[in-house]
Amino acid sequence: MELMEYNKEINEESIHIIQNIYKIKIISIKQLFIGADKNTFVYMVKSTNKKYFLKVRTGKFNEFSIILPYILSQNIGKHIIEPIKTIDSQLYYKIQDKVFVIYPFITGKSGFEKELSEKQWFEFGKLMEKTHKIQLPNSYNIPYEKWISKSRSKLKKYMEKVLKTKGINQYEKQFIEYFESKKEIINKIIFRTEELITQIKKIKINYCLCHGDIHAGNIYLTSNNQFYVVDWDTLIMAPKERDLMFIGGGIANKWNKKKEENYFYKGYGNKNNVNKTILEYYRLERIIEDIVEFYEQYFEKGINENNQRIIMELLMSMFEKNNVVDMAFLTNKSKIRRLTHD
Repeated sequence: MELMEYNKEINEESIHIIQNIYKIKIISIKQLFIGADKNTFVYMVKSTNKKYFLKVRTGKFNEFSIILPYILSQNIGKHIIEPIKTIDSQLYYKIQDKVFVIYPFITGKSGFEKELSEKQWFEFGKLMEKTHKIQLPNSYNIPYEKWISKSRSKLKKYMEKVLKTKGINQYEKQFIEYFESKKEIINKIIFRTEELITQIKKIKINYCLCHGDIHAGNIYLTSNNQFYVVDWDTLIMAPKERDLMFIGGGIANKWNKKKEENYFYKGYGNKNNVNKTILEYYRLERIIEDIVEFYEQYFEKGINENNQRIIMELLMSMFEKNNVVDMAFLTNKSKIRRLTHD
């Protein structure tokens, strides 16, 4: 058996367990460096005649992030990949602080690499409409949106800190200088988000099941015109805008075309029924969360300069035309003048 580029989350004992509980003869296993969840590790597993996608989760785990997508796949269509069951018909296997889930390995590209067709946008809209209408038993332990943000207070602290920091290398100096140049717009983002949350607390919220992170990177498109929604680890009971904020949100400069929104809402239903206050809040809150994540990764002990360069590029791209900041400010056009010119 060939073990390729695997980390501490996979060892000989883990491989032995996987082979026994799934009855898979593993020839090789290789880590895939995709996704940004520090508690999730994914691998391509090769057996004698098949490939599998292995996900290993550590830390806090909600079993319904696996069970519910399976239920959805049984009820609302073909666009969700079902996990392969263990020999005792379980959807996952848990040992100590690790959860193993195996899926068929599907070759394709993410929505960051390939655009959805008009038909796929329509089908995507129908899929999300059905997801949002699913009625769940009260016994299902799905977290509810609490409207609490740790990221805003963190970002305020980091902004003060970074502007007092002296850069050690060229990338740290670049980060500090860029933060300084965006200080005004970041403060406006924070202020507007806090203004919006005050308004939202006065609104009667209709909660529904949401994917929670349905950006283009979590859509997987195959060569035979099929697509799949993946990574259901962020399931949450929230207003539908929690998912809809990604449609037209511009993450990675994708999904920011008006025609794409129109195709999606032909499948999803009434676009006029979307609350723009909530939509704008989620888009701005996501920007804050991502900036905080980039900051924490950038100044993490032991990070190399190449990774700092990549993070810097991602941070800078957020403020480019048609990317997330631009699209968030376009959510509620009556507020743009106030946000960008005061």
